[in-house]
Amino acid sequence: LVDAVLLRPLPFASPERLVTLHESRNGGPAGPLSGHEVAAWREQNTVFDGVAAFIYGSSTLSSGGDPEIVQTLSVSANYFEVLGAAPHLGRAFAPGEDAAGANRLAVLSSRLWRERFGGSATALGSTIVLDNVGHRVIGVMPSSGELDPDLWLPLDFAMEVRRVGRHSLFAFARLKQDASVARASEDLAAISRRLEREMPDDNTGHGPHVMSMHANLVGGVRRPILVAAGAVGFVLLI
Repeated sequence: LVDAVLLRPLPFASPERLVTLHESRNGGPAGPLSGHEVAAWREQNTVFDGVAAFIYGSSTLSSGGDPEIVQTLSVSANYFEVLGAAPHLGRAFAPGEDAAGANRLAVLSSRLWRERFGGSATALGSTIVLDNVGHRVIGVMPSSGELDPDLWLPLDFAMEVRRVGRHSLFAFARLKQDASVARASEDLAAISRRLEREMPDDNTGHGPHVMSMHANLVGGVRRPILVAAGAVGFVLLI
């Protein structure tokens, strides 16, 4: 368990360069972001090779078998590129496919692909119905753990940017080769201060919270796992 959770690297390209991005208000707990903040951080930063955004959701899948509720991630088009994850089959989203009118696409999880399509390549190009709307399947992702959603959908990012003050986005970024978490925090803090001057009603007291993706994922379970490992060690000594 220690090896799988704490020691083994995340199953992505150069996972040590992945960081999660949240917003902290007046020094309080970190939380989700507003679209205009993600856009500013993406366009004005000097420390990232890319910034991706996503929203958790769920939909009713009513094709290819009995209807079921599936867990979804609506993601910016560069999500898989920034993550450093390649599809097992087909392709990921291309630039512009997260725009309104071009986003009726879907990338399946390995589980959903096996259960709904029997693991067949014929899944590519087929149409699945989510909440009574058809989506064309363009890819299948390999399994990367229990936290995988059932499928990924394109996020209408431009619409999220217009929803100033609605804090519903989560984001992560890939550090440049010479960048660090500390430098990224300083860079985003400077951008946040500019946003505060430009939009005081919506950004006063808002600042970035940057953390290693691995630390963010295991932070809540690190101590209990280490305590359990220590207990096992004592049993072995006895």
